[in-house]
This record gives sequence, C-alpha cells and structure tokens, in this order.
Amino acid sequence: MFLKHQKGASPNPRHVFLAEHGATILWAENNTLKQKQKAKELKVSGIKEIRKGISNEAFVKPKYVTDAQAKLCFSIIGSERSLDFQTDSEEQRDFWCDALAKVISKTNKKPLPITTGPPAGGDKASPGSPSVSVAGSGGSSEGSKSPN
Repeated sequence: MFLKHQKGASPNPRHVFLAEHGATILWAENNTLKQKQKAKELKVSGIKEIRKGISNEAFVKPKYVTDAQAKLCFSIIGSERSLDFQTDSEEQRDFWCDALAKVISKTNKKPLPITTGPPAGGDKASPGSPSVSVAGSGGSSEGSKSPN
C-alpha cells in the first residue's frame, strides 16, 4: 500500500496493482481485484518517465511531505496524467521504481528513464532537488526486498 498524493489534497492510502499482463497500472482504496470497477487506471503505453523524490506539484505543500518523507516518494509521469506515491521505505520505493521501469520498458519496447527530482526544465517542485539520471531500463532490483 502506498500513500497517493494529489495537488491540493491530503494524501490517501491506495493499493497499487499491475493488471492486463503489465499493460495497466491500477490503484484503489481496497486490496481486492473484485473491486476493479472502482479502481482507477493508467495505461503503461502512455508512461514517459519515473521520477524518484519530490518532483510534482502534488508533493509541494510542506505539510504533506517532510524532508525525510521526500526520500520515500516517486512519480509515474504519463502523457495524460501523473501518479505521485509515497512508500514506507527507500527500499520499497527503489523496488517498485525498478520493477515498473522493467515492465514499462518491455511493454513499450524502449528504455524508460528513472530520474531523481524535477526535470531539468524545472517543474514546480521543491527548490534544490537535483535532476540526476539514476538508471535506464536495466536498473537492477537485485537485493531489494519485495514490498508486502
């Protein structure tokens, strides 16, 4: 379970699933696929990038994300929308970023970048967050613990 952040609102707990053989990311309030009709979705084919840390307006409000929590956040940047999540640990964040990058790269048949912080163009994000390339599609999750 992650905390899902959105602009102008408090974060909410959400279960995140990969569905349709990795073609769709689903998120919902409960942990049952029987409730799929209530789940929201993002098609993997529309995902352009994964960013670690605070990188979108959804995270900007300081009351929602502390400096320590910023290390637990990541964003899935799509052509139509972005998803902004906070995990329980850096290991869990890294595991999901690496796993999603591999699935998305395989589905889209091209490497997917994982970056840290806002893009070089300067989204509205926390000041001082560097934009550094972390890994391409081949980022290893070896040694990472599986999130429960």
